[in-house]
Amino acid sequence: MHLETARTKFPIISEECEPFAAMIIGKMFARAEAVKDDADEYAEGMRRLWWAVVQLDRLAILADTALHFSLAMSNHRGAVRQMIQKALGIDPEDEPSWQWK
Repeated sequence: MHLETARTKFPIISEECEPFAAMIIGKMFARAEAVKDDADEYAEGMRRLWWAVVQLDRLAILADTALHFSLAMSNHRGAVRQMIQKALGIDPEDEPSWQWK
């Protein structure tokens, strides 16, 4: 199927993507919070949350028919970044072990 045909037939719509992304972010955050008493498990949970947010942000950038979704994901990425900086004292954008490879 040609790309333009796919975009017309299966458009990516912000109002459909945003609740899905918010659910994923919320579930990943809840999983991290559930193990907050264990420092290593908490850090791993926050790393997984970060990776999920980064990948959702990348998908949103590719969704050229869903501008609001892309803007919302960029905002979520910034908020989660600040949360991780405050909670763990690291910047996930600059910490090599937090990069998706």
